[in-house]
Amino acid sequence: TAMDRPISIEYIDMPETIREKYQYYTCAECGKLRQTGFTEPMTPLEEGVRDYVRNHLNTASPHLENRRSTE
Repeated sequence: TAMDRPISIEYIDMPETIREKYQYYTCAECGKLRQTGFTEPMTPLEEGVRDYVRNHLNTASPHLENRRSTE
């Protein structure tokens, strides 16, 4: 896990009053991006979350610093 801790996820039902206004599922279609000539590898979701937590949120000033992982 991103913080080397056991996974603890609690799912909460979406309130009915906002269900029609909320997007439950998002999937990026990268075909058009590849057609433009972009050949860089995509970052897997788990790796991106890990990088964001460790190198951004888990800093002394997460809202002020701009860090990029070098892993």
